Amino acid sequence: MRKIYPLLLALVLFGSCTALKELHAERMSRPDSQFRIHAISPLMNGYCLLSGQDDDHNQYSFIAKDIPHTLKIGDVYSMK
Repeated sequence: MRKIYPLLLALVLFGSCTALKELHAERMSRPDSQFRIHAISPLMNGYCLLSGQDDDHNQYSFIAKDIPHTLKIGDVYSMK
């Protein structure tokens, strides 16, 4: 019975990752791939964490590289 739990957990995690990848691909294929910035972490080696919300009120957080230095909270950031 203990061998089944890791297998089930692996299947659930794989399914979740696959669903997230499909959602990301669908979201990025839309021409309006932009969202309003709510938080920006400090830059570390050219990378920072951005958090924001799109027009459909979906929350996003991701690591970005080489964002414009003029980007500030409240700005609209395009993913393209």
